Amino acid sequence: MAAATEEKVRKQIEFYLSSSNLMKDKFLRPIVQADPKGYVDVAMFANFPRVQSITRDLELLVRALRKSSTLKVNRDGTRVKRKEPFVEYDTEANTVYAEHLPEGYDHDVVRGMFEQHGAVNYVSLPRNPDKSFKGFAFIEFAQHDGAVAAVNALNAFHPTDNPTGLRVLHKNDWLEMKRKFQQMQRGITSRPASLAKKEEEEEKDEGAEESKPDVKKKEKEKESDDETTSSKKKAKKRKRSSDGKEESKKKKKKSKKEEEENKKKKAKKQKSESDEEQKEKKRKKKEKKEKTKDEETKKKKKSKKGKGEEEDKKKKKSKKNK
Repeated sequence: MAAATEEKVRKQIEFYLSSSNLMKDKFLRPIVQADPKGYVDVAMFANFPRVQSITRDLELLVRALRKSSTLKVNRDGTRVKRKEPFVEYDTEANTVYAEHLPEGYDHDVVRGMFEQHGAVNYVSLPRNPDKSFKGFAFIEFAQHDGAVAAVNALNAFHPTDNPTGLRVLHKNDWLEMKRKFQQMQRGITSRPASLAKKEEEEEKDEGAEESKPDVKKKEKEKESDDETTSSKKKAKKRKRSSDGKEESKKKKKKSKKEEEENKKKKAKKQKSESDEEQKEKKRKKKEKKEKTKDEETKKKKKSKKGKGEEEDKKKKKSKKNK
């Protein structure tokens, strides 16, 4: 039982780190490429729902990975990498498109059918939003010869449960046919290269989503978390902005109040200074008046004294003449 579980989980991780999957996996490829040696945390794989559906035993997972012929685990069993470095390549030449597949077909059935013509790296069964099978698939072969053999042998092939017959062609031929059909529908004679490239990318994404829904689900959850975090940040920013505006209003109100108080103090000070000036003026006027009065009194006294002395002189002179 343990040996079967080890083999199943080992194959699952080998698939995740396979070249064909990494070419389509926008979540895992950047992680592999970010590390100089291509190492990935084993704990990350242990958290994938599909791996957890096989085992939740981390020790068993590490033990299984150590037995892999394509993967290498570090000494402490915390990280895993490919033995052969990952190099990006063109997958389209080795990929075929197959349609009119019966509803009950799954990855194993499709792989078994096409593996008769060459080693298969990757099988994608795109599904509708309600998870129902769309009826077509993309199959990537390890070698171009396998893709050629599959097209020659299986195109117009009639499985026992499909009287319509399969339609199998190279993916590049299918992409060209699709573009021509869309051009005819839209009534245009040429199509921007950027838009054509975008359509091809959509096909890659479609395949990646089917082959590895658990990781894509994790991506969606991450995007959801990012959106939630972004919403929280925006709310926090709005709150800071609102608080800032409120604080600014308070500061302006406080500044206005302080300005009014300063004006009152200034007016009061000016009034006080004016009162002091008035008092000083009155005091000086009074002093001047009193000084003038004293001077007049002195003049009167002096004048009176002068008259008395004159009268005395006259009396003495009159007396002497007699």
